[in-house]
Amino acid sequence: MSLKQALCIGLSVLMLHSGTSIAHSHYRRASNSTGSVITANFDDLSPEEAATALNTYSSLVYTDIEYKTFGINGTTLVGTPAPSKPNAAVYGSIQSLALSQGSYKADLPTIDPSISAGPGCSSFQLKSFYGACSLALPTGGFGIPIACDITLTGYAEDGNIVDVQTYAFEPYGQLYSKFQKFDTSDFKPVKTIKFETNGVLGEEIISTALDNLEYVVNNGSGVGRRHL
Repeated sequence: MSLKQALCIGLSVLMLHSGTSIAHSHYRRASNSTGSVITANFDDLSPEEAATALNTYSSLVYTDIEYKTFGINGTTLVGTPAPSKPNAAVYGSIQSLALSQGSYKADLPTIDPSISAGPGCSSFQLKSFYGACSLALPTGGFGIPIACDITLTGYAEDGNIVDVQTYAFEPYGQLYSKFQKFDTSDFKPVKTIKFETNGVLGEEIISTALDNLEYVVNNGSGVGRRHL
């Protein structure tokens, strides 16, 4: 076993047994993988009204994707309640709004949301996730649900595109809608997934939320090149 593989395995084991903010509450062994199936729900993190940087969480590195508490204890009468309470990950205009109001952390980079396999991990495969979109509120909050397309672009370690897929969120109410679950089991293993959201009103006023991401982290050889 290489040092790189040991680091990836060690990080997963550490998070499994740790009580720190990078720990996760649910792991199970996958028979067809060198890693474990992980469900990241962000609910072991302290509740936060304002969007707060995730950085590294459950073997993955989050760039320009934060987390916040949805409503009261994760529920809301208007908008979208978190599938697992109380927190969910967020990206989009919620970041720029919070930044412009001075309520955001000053060291956050320009918005380019992505998730990457963590240190020592060669790749990860996203199995499913819950997603929702809403109009961004002036307070930086998550408001009325709105239809959107969430596009995932997967990259290999060498920067080549491995996979591209788009998932459509369709709210079932004008003021309230639950997150939708998206099956991504056919999405290829990748080093990095970049997220992009588009809607009829323009991406600049749309906030996107993610929750209960289920994925497998791999510690073997890197993802090979695949031409689309």
